Amino acid sequence: MNRFTGLTPSQQGYKVKDGRLMNLAPDGRTGIAQAANMRRSIRNANKINQITEGIVAAERRKNMFP
Repeated sequence: MNRFTGLTPSQQGYKVKDGRLMNLAPDGRTGIAQAANMRRSIRNANKINQITEGIVAAERRKNMFP
């Protein structure tokens, strides 16, 4: 027998959005996986900043000696 009989969708852990049920359960990632993803995103942001700084420095050098 279904133990959710008679409960509304919000009581079952869902919400109704535009006529569809949206699951409110948290994603299944562990804390270690979340920390690894944060660390990876920080590393990628640092690489992007270094590349941007290099491009800006090259443009400055190019404009210094016409």
